Amino acid sequence: MTRDPFLGTILKEISTSKLWVIVTFAIGAVSFYILLKKRKRQQAPPRRREDSYTTKINSSSVWNRIHQDLKGNGVCISWEVLTDNGEWREDGKRALETLATHMDVYLMCQIKSEEEKKKILLMVADINGLVRHKILFCQTGKGYEAFCRQIKPGLVILHDEPLASFLSTVLPDVVLVGGTSPKTTVTSLSTVRELLS
Repeated sequence: MTRDPFLGTILKEISTSKLWVIVTFAIGAVSFYILLKKRKRQQAPPRRREDSYTTKINSSSVWNRIHQDLKGNGVCISWEVLTDNGEWREDGKRALETLATHMDVYLMCQIKSEEEKKKILLMVADINGLVRHKILFCQTGKGYEAFCRQIKPGLVILHDEPLASFLSTVLPDVVLVGGTSPKTTVTSLSTVRELLS
């Protein structure tokens, strides 16, 4: 005596209308499960620590602030802070190496040509902790604004006073190197070396 396959037996026993009800119920259950998973993902807490994201830099030492509260968070730093006419500023490379060791660094570079891009990539090739896809290139200063607004880093280090003043209204910690800002929400440093002290 041969046995009928399990699915074949069930299909013979269930009428077509009952089968449609079962299929509809299964599709509804799967859809409901997917909807619940999406809602849980949207309600997940932010990856950044809330206290480090909302506090301003008030310390006299930016490096102490980085070490204490911002370690592991993202930092956007402009290429012009670290270099002058395509050459490292004093302590520029050391500052980038130190930041890349302790933070998630996004290096923002404004370029005019493909050759300039290649030169920058060669200059930073030996820096540990700096990831290639986090070296960002743009052709105008607006690119820096777009990068910072998209990434929403815990710290932004810039050389441009108007941009620093603007970003201080939307981001928690903004440092201006090589200038001064009338805004109290922007920390002003005269040199890159002050980042490390």
